[in-house]
Amino acid sequence: MEIEKLPKDDRYWRLDWLGEVSYPGTVMLRSQPSVKVYFPPLRVNPENNESLLAPDATELREQLYVWLPIGMLGLLGIGDLWQNEKLISRPPYHRKLFERLNIGPGTCTFINSGLSIDERFLLPLAVHPWHRQATQSYCVMLQIDEVRRIIIPCLELIRFYFGSSSDLLHRLFTRPIQPEDLWQKLDFDAERGHLQ
Repeated sequence: MEIEKLPKDDRYWRLDWLGEVSYPGTVMLRSQPSVKVYFPPLRVNPENNESLLAPDATELREQLYVWLPIGMLGLLGIGDLWQNEKLISRPPYHRKLFERLNIGPGTCTFINSGLSIDERFLLPLAVHPWHRQATQSYCVMLQIDEVRRIIIPCLELIRFYFGSSSDLLHRLFTRPIQPEDLWQKLDFDAERGHLQ
């Protein structure tokens, strides 16, 4: 995969954040909206997974953004490394398993990535500087207990669940979605437990 809007140089560029969705004036009019994708160059060895997670792993003063069609969202991943306009690798960043999460209206809420509670930012720039240019982007916050929270960018959830279908992504972002947009025919498969 290639992104021609990235610099054609030997530096590594990391996809750090998925920002707003819009029909940007700087891009030729398209039939689908675009997503603002943030790329700063790496300052560390791309093969050292520990250093990739450090707040100073990228050169934020040189962070650039590109507008990409929303249909490409399924091909992108936060943390992907790019070089000479090409996807080079998807580093195996740390993963955390959370069991028995209570996900519902009482535990989940939509927030902006720059939200502060009691004068403390939920995503402090000193620890997570990569969203600095997109502090109004939406995230889902899941309250685990009195202290711990999980914060997930909404576009990352959309990418994960719907990214395999460019057509569905297009439908999600171009008009109000109707229930009948989510299936071909209303036929319940009792054995599998869902609509076909």
